[in-house]
Amino acid sequence: MYTHHKLEEMLPPECKRYAPIIAVCLRRCRKEWGKVGYLTIHESYVQEGATQRRPGLHIESPGNLPDDPFIEAHAYHRFYCWGGGNFGTGIDGHLDQFGKVNVEGGIFMASNMDDTCRVWDCMISEHWDVTFALGNIEHMRGVIGEGVNMKANKLFWITDRTPHESLKQSKPGFRQFFRLVTSELSAWYQQHNMENSVGTKPPCDIIYENKFV
Repeated sequence: MYTHHKLEEMLPPECKRYAPIIAVCLRRCRKEWGKVGYLTIHESYVQEGATQRRPGLHIESPGNLPDDPFIEAHAYHRFYCWGGGNFGTGIDGHLDQFGKVNVEGGIFMASNMDDTCRVWDCMISEHWDVTFALGNIEHMRGVIGEGVNMKANKLFWITDRTPHESLKQSKPGFRQFFRLVTSELSAWYQQHNMENSVGTKPPCDIIYENKFV
């Protein structure tokens, strides 16, 4: 079993203090032990009315873009997996020692501030038919019901087909955002990510272009 002490040995110095949170994630997602994960730590002061992360309703897997001449996208935005994710009794050893449901793959997220991210308790199963550039599903807002605002210091798990959005902050403050994307990744964007300083390389395609262009 991974402990936060073992994880500290694998993490870059600036990430070591997040080892206890990562250990909690891996205890619920045991098939990820020994695999490469992708860590996001964003710490910054955010003004009132601003968002720290990407706004707009979206999922992390862009899926397949429609054949529309007015939409430009690189080929690597199609059929793109960014963490995957499954849960429930179909997973071997689906309950842990505390009776909690284990999960497979997916994305773990947390923040130190209330109401700065909203998630929906649903999954876009055939996302390749309805997803626009970079996972944009704003056009589906009226049909997926009400979302749930994430609360401070609570760890959330979603799939890469789970709708979510960053929210404008109701007050200014220093926000810490944590995200762990599990190993099922189709591509890694060099321009938008930092290489691991201890030498671990992503075992997937490396994209050198800007994904927002």
